[in-house]
Amino acid sequence: MSVGAMRDQVFSLPQLIREVNPEVEDRARSALTTPDILNLRLALLTGSGDSHIAARAAQFAWQELGGIPTFADDAMTAARYRLSGIADGQRFRPLVVAVSNSGEVARVVEAAQRARADGAFVLAVSAGADNRLGTCADRVLPVSAPPFAPAPGIRSYAMSLLGLFHLAIRIGTVRGRYTMDEAAVLSRQIAGLADAIEATLEKVAAAAARIAEKLYEQPAAEFLGSGPGRASAAYGAAKLLEAAGIGCYDQDIEEFVHLQYFAAQTTVPSVLVAPTNAAARSRADEVAKLLTNLGRPVVTLSDEPLIGDHLPHQPGVPEIWQPLLHIAPLALLACESMALRDEEPGRGGRDGWIDAIDGMTTRGSTIKVLSPQTN
Repeated sequence: MSVGAMRDQVFSLPQLIREVNPEVEDRARSALTTPDILNLRLALLTGSGDSHIAARAAQFAWQELGGIPTFADDAMTAARYRLSGIADGQRFRPLVVAVSNSGEVARVVEAAQRARADGAFVLAVSAGADNRLGTCADRVLPVSAPPFAPAPGIRSYAMSLLGLFHLAIRIGTVRGRYTMDEAAVLSRQIAGLADAIEATLEKVAAAAARIAEKLYEQPAAEFLGSGPGRASAAYGAAKLLEAAGIGCYDQDIEEFVHLQYFAAQTTVPSVLVAPTNAAARSRADEVAKLLTNLGRPVVTLSDEPLIGDHLPHQPGVPEIWQPLLHIAPLALLACESMALRDEEPGRGGRDGWIDAIDGMTTRGSTIKVLSPQTN
């Protein structure tokens, strides 16, 4: 996985969306039957790594558009804690959406198997059906991207988001939450993200390179966001950690004020996800002032400058779709950081990381399906 391949994946996103979005939309319309959707009372979106971040990113679209309570859990929580009792004895089967591009990650497969054992309906969102996840799901929504040079979680993450977003629109339409014309507007908004990402890439490349240079000496960084922006923060932290080896974490904007704000170390850079149309923007403005008072290095991911270095993105995209828009600037920042540090994704599986070669630390884990009695 080279720097060039990662950069090429980032710049391929607009064409990817234009190429695959119509097919993903069509498949999402038939992934669940009308009775499935009308009987839906609870949804659990789950995955590991980038797939868990995709679940977190789509949760708010599912709740806003579908009008159903929606959890977004990591696969360990889903498999061994959340699913205990929520399906057993219910008149309406919960829907568990298990997200995994490869379909081979042990914990996601375990969550799907546990959900089926508990009586839930399982929909797999995966590159295909011929994998461990697909074989244990009730139904599969295929979201495979056309072949491309490999890079960590860029095109595959975008494909997962497209599938989950179109499912949200489909659920809301069937449940009568808006008209067919309104649903068409929502679908056009997703298609329009190709243009928004393209415009973002035109303005963000120089900023990403400049910010990466400032992060070069830093051993750690934090990413702050709320709502869909928290998912973007998690994605940014994951890409910078995986690509460049910088110790990163994500935190909610409000929770930062209760916790990390009090850290004695004030040189850790903060990346603040703060679009102007975000519901959390007023709190982000307040936190920006606090960061200034602390003397913290700050990067703002937004459609307009707010504080510190500006990592720009195109304005006008509804907040629920922004995690797809944010892939480009955040992945490009990670790419530039990887190039500066002469790093490889996942440390190249060298030295102590040799166990991670071929994903064996996640795919090779023992699957253990707990029964409600043993939970």
